[in-house]
Amino acid sequence: MIRTLAVPLLVLLAALPAAAQAPGPAWPERLYNPEPVPADLTLPMPCGGAMVFRPVAVPAEGVLADRRVLLGGEDPERGYAEMPRYAHLAGGFADPDSPARRVYWIGAYEVTRTQWAAVMGAEPGAGAEDEAPAAAGAAGPSPDACPEPEMAGRLPVTGVTWFEALAFAEAYTRWLYENAPDALPREDGAAGFLRLPTEAEWEYAARGGIAVTAEAFRERVFPMPEGMTEYVWFQGSQSAAGSLHAVGLLRPNPLFLHDMLGNAAEIVLEPFRLNRLGRLHGLAGGFVVKGGSFRTPRGAVRSSFRHELAHFRGAGPNRLGDVGLRLVIGAPVLTSDARIRAIREELAALERGAGAAGDAAGPAADTTADVLADLGGLAAEADSAALRQRLERVVVALRGIAEARDARARQAAGSSIRLGAFLGGTIRNDLAGIAMRRRISAAFEAAGTDPDLAARARDGLTLAEAGLQDTFEVYADTVIAAAEAFEPETLRGQLEVVSVELEARNRGQLVPLARLFTRHAAAFRAAGTVAREAWLDDLAGAAQER
Repeated sequence: MIRTLAVPLLVLLAALPAAAQAPGPAWPERLYNPEPVPADLTLPMPCGGAMVFRPVAVPAEGVLADRRVLLGGEDPERGYAEMPRYAHLAGGFADPDSPARRVYWIGAYEVTRTQWAAVMGAEPGAGAEDEAPAAAGAAGPSPDACPEPEMAGRLPVTGVTWFEALAFAEAYTRWLYENAPDALPREDGAAGFLRLPTEAEWEYAARGGIAVTAEAFRERVFPMPEGMTEYVWFQGSQSAAGSLHAVGLLRPNPLFLHDMLGNAAEIVLEPFRLNRLGRLHGLAGGFVVKGGSFRTPRGAVRSSFRHELAHFRGAGPNRLGDVGLRLVIGAPVLTSDARIRAIREELAALERGAGAAGDAAGPAADTTADVLADLGGLAAEADSAALRQRLERVVVALRGIAEARDARARQAAGSSIRLGAFLGGTIRNDLAGIAMRRRISAAFEAAGTDPDLAARARDGLTLAEAGLQDTFEVYADTVIAAAEAFEPETLRGQLEVVSVELEARNRGQLVPLARLFTRHAAAFRAAGTVAREAWLDDLAGAAQER
């Protein structure tokens, strides 16, 4: 089966140190990476094994920048767990190719039985809910206890508890630190570590991240052009037929991640919380599994799948034969004194400019920041402890409102840039078409042999020119609206984000047009006029700017 997707990956391996070789005969690649891609980061494992991770890009510029993403689904019957809610996400590692994006690394496949045994010494009772847990090794089994690498071991490990999943990540990280210290990526000089993914990391990756459009991101499942049976092991004879299947047999999602939906449900880091009208409730419960499994009916397969499992069942741990895991590579946040200073500086800048990102230029731009500063001063000077606490709560609430407004402003600025790039591309194509129609019309006029054809050519040219005028008016209106609604810094920042998104969606030809749109907005902001002919000349030549 040929499996290709026209979505470019971030090729970051050049910036990472080569992984050390693990002791023992190396496993055949087909057992741990049956569908390799260029951006793979392969970490060694005990017993000659390996595990493959792939990058997930998160557009964000700055230490405190993150991406606001809408998670959850629209099924009212599952609203208590999956009602749409916003979460914020950032990548743990800087992308050396772009300051406007960061990445986190997530397992390309679910952890397999052989990989688990290579670290822990034995499987955790996979597929048998009533078996006792296997003893976890500290940092891998002895050489004579290494698992035999074979196809049967490519099944996902299941029957795993949340505590054992954490122990596996810890043991594997310690083994890497001791045996392959240069294998893990580093952030600000600090080595990464293995852990379970957060819910936001898992669902963002499952939906396709920036490799899909905003519309496709909100769909029930990621785009599946060849049909669900090509991507998901679900319940039924036409798919899983009641059994687990080896990882990597089906097509990957747009980020080249296999079995994100179906096969084994996957444990994530956080405890389960109810969804209380779009926010998580304060009560922490059992652990969360995502993605569904081979026991999930086709109609219930969804990226928002979110189910609570109790940690214990009766007197023993809760083991299910369709629950497994996938790891991510995390990074420390407070990596150095310099990083802490940078965080403090960004916080100070946010406090000074709170609420200004979405405002037009002028005296009112600093209103929110001034109010917050005044309230903070009043709180510090208040004689009454009760009054001070009330004022501090107001400051916190206003900061949250300002941040939410700024996030919406940034999102709107990005949408304006995307629309401007699309309109610019339409104008560029219209200009090329009009030039061709002019040549054809001129040829008919010069020939003088068929007046009817010459008249139709003139009419076609007139219609094309009228269409260009209409499209340019919409483009100019969009430029004016962006220039008046958003600060130049907001547009510049969102231009980099939009450029990353367009490249990830294989729409890099629109990047020069997006940059041109922001230049036209800056020009209008400075001059207050639309330079129609100059802008048309710019758009006609935009294809050469990339």
